Amino acid sequence: MFAPQASRQVMAALLVHDLRNEASVANPGIPHEIAMDLFASHALHGGMWRGPYEPRSVLGFAAATGRLRRT
Repeated sequence: MFAPQASRQVMAALLVHDLRNEASVANPGIPHEIAMDLFASHALHGGMWRGPYEPRSVLGFAAATGRLRRT
């Protein structure tokens, strides 16, 4: 997860890139093989894919830990 300020700056940079770059996937004149290309090319995972665990694999543990901390 990014801080809101960092997210705002990254999204602004992506917007400027899309507006100024004619080869950007956001250009309606650029054909796509798959409709999801637009999302995949601008995906910003924040390092999640480099983590040692998949998010769903630790969900139960995180929920149990959170419940124990509340009580």
